[in-house]
Amino acid sequence: MLQGRIDAVRDFLSVVSSLMPPSTDFGIEIGRRGKQVYYVDFKGVSVVMLSEDEYLPYLSSKEVRLTIDKLPEDVLKQARQDFKRILRELMDSIMEYSKRHKEYYRVADAVSEVVLQHL
Repeated sequence: MLQGRIDAVRDFLSVVSSLMPPSTDFGIEIGRRGKQVYYVDFKGVSVVMLSEDEYLPYLSSKEVRLTIDKLPEDVLKQARQDFKRILRELMDSIMEYSKRHKEYYRVADAVSEVVLQHL
C-alpha cells in the first residue's frame, strides 16, 4: 500500500517535470531535509545543498541532479502532503512563461483546467 503511494508521488512529480516551462527560470520546491532543498524543474529533480560560511555573511549552494527514483521517502511524503501548492506553482510558472512564449498558451489552458479541478 505505502509503495503504491510513493510510486504515485513519483509519477506525479514526473508529470509536473514534463509540464514545466523549458527554462531555468522556473523550479518548484518539493521538500526539505535540513540544509538540503529539493526542486522539480523541466530537467527533472535536483537537490540544492546550502551552507553558511562561518566567517563571511553569505550563503553558498551546490546543486546536484537526481533521478526521481532516488528521492528520499520523507521528501516524497512532503510532496504528497503539499501537492496542491505544487500544482498552483506549476500553473503560475506556466502562465508566466506563456506571457513571453505565446505558443505555450495551449499548455497553460490545459494545465489550468486540470489544476482548478483539483484545488
